[in-house]
Order: sequence, then structure tokens, then C-alpha cells
Amino acid sequence: YCIKVCYFEIYNEIVKDLINENATPLMIVEDAQKGVMCPNAKELIINDTVELKKIINESNKRRTMATTNQNQFSSRSHAIFQITLEKKIQKKNLDYEISYSKFLVVDLAGSEKSSEKGKRREEGVNINKSLFTLSNCLNILSEKSNTGKFVPYRDSKLTRLLKDSLGGNILTVMLACISPCPSSYDETLNTLNSAFKAKKITKMH
Repeated sequence: YCIKVCYFEIYNEIVKDLINENATPLMIVEDAQKGVMCPNAKELIINDTVELKKIINESNKRRTMATTNQNQFSSRSHAIFQITLEKKIQKKNLDYEISYSKFLVVDLAGSEKSSEKGKRREEGVNINKSLFTLSNCLNILSEKSNTGKFVPYRDSKLTRLLKDSLGGNILTVMLACISPCPSSYDETLNTLNSAFKAKKITKMH
């Protein structure tokens, strides 16, 4: 067995490596064995939880954060931390094959009202656009009557990277973060609607 990790963020529709801060924007491809992946992302082998925590803490310092009208420490990107388990299986002819499993921890930036200006506004527009695409994918996948219908995963880098989690064979849990504040009513309702749609999705495991 071998455990590897990579960590990246989607900022203004650009996929950035959080482990290798000097890396160029990451490509997204679909591999027959590994599913959707970023082949040029820096991947580290880990041996214990101490190494894992250190990688997460160091990489989190590189996440794009800023102060907005709504939040003092606002995530300006979606982040995906991926753990890959490689299992080498010995075959009778001394050859071997490798099976892959992956575990994704995804932190979605929250939807925003268009009260910001300049750079913050551009970031908010891209966040909302990717969340809107995610909602569209959930709409199609949550209704059995839409079986076989085209799902627009490629309309956003976020949904493309989450394709295996949304419509593939990955077990998925969604935690919906909402606000009790009356001024956040619209965002809270949209979040709950998305969570309800996600709960209705049936996948083959």
C-alpha cells in the first residue's frame, strides 16, 4: 500500500497547486484508472498523521483569503485536498496490478451577494458561477427522469474535478453551512436546496 496526497484550489477558474506554490496552473484530465485528476499536481507520499497535518497546515497558508463585507476571513477559492491509496496486487505470473482509491475533502467558498467592488467582485462572480454550475449538475443528477441526460460538468473547473464524486462511484457526504441571520435568507435557502438535491442522487457503488 502507498498513500499519497495533493492539495489544490480553484481561484477565478484557475486550478492552483497549494503544495507547490511555484507551480504553473494545473491541467485537468480524465484517466481510465484514476478518474478525474490533475497530472501535474505535486503529490507527496505520507507515512503518518504528523506528516499529513504538516502538509495541510503549510498548504492552508497559501490559500487565497481576503476580508469582505460579509466576512473578515473569507475563502476566495474552492479547495480540494485529495488522498490517494494505491494498492499493489501480486498476480500469479510475478506481474502485478495497481488499484486506486481516492478520498476528497472539499471546502466550497460560500455564495455571495454582489456588494463587493473590484477584485473582490470578480472573485465573487466566479465563485457564484461555479456554484450555479454545481447546482445545475445536482438538478439533473437528482431526478431519475433525467437518466442519460447530458450533465454539464465541463462548465466549471469545480464540477469537472468533482465529476467522480457527483456522478461516479465515490461515496459522498455534503455538509451544508448556513447562517441564522435574516439578511442571509436567500443564500441559506439556496444552500439547503442544493443539499436536498444532493441527498436525492442515487449512484452505483
